[in-house]
Amino acid sequence: VDFPQDTTRAVASLLYSGTFLRCKRIRFVLSHAGGTLPFLGERLAAAAGLVPTVSKEVAADAPRALRSLYFDTALSTNAVTLAALQKFVPLSQLVFGSDYPFAPEQVIAGGVRSRGKQGWSAVDLKAITHGNAGALLAKTDAPSREGSVVSG
Repeated sequence: VDFPQDTTRAVASLLYSGTFLRCKRIRFVLSHAGGTLPFLGERLAAAAGLVPTVSKEVAADAPRALRSLYFDTALSTNAVTLAALQKFVPLSQLVFGSDYPFAPEQVIAGGVRSRGKQGWSAVDLKAITHGNAGALLAKTDAPSREGSVVSG
């Protein structure tokens, strides 16, 4: 039950420590639709200015930092989660995730089927299935550490 919250805690730590501000070129991909981040992201951004250890610069950057994240769809294809995620970031920041080999194949197949029931066009589904990931990886040709994709 707690693993989605663990993802959100990790994001809060990266946000409040200033890591996202210092590492703007790193593209972070969050598993499982970012845990509870689509529901709590605006709250985390607003709270940044209330945390005594968070600088004003980091607090001011918090909304941008959270909206720059990418999200995979592993085990997160229910209508409520996807609706929240679509309100949080553009479709171009969603990538396919399966949780294979940890999730049974029938669960993954069900997720793929349910993703098709979200009202997305064939173009949108193609983008999520592989187009967005291809575009994301194409952006990582910089040799520096900051051009990396980090998934977790």
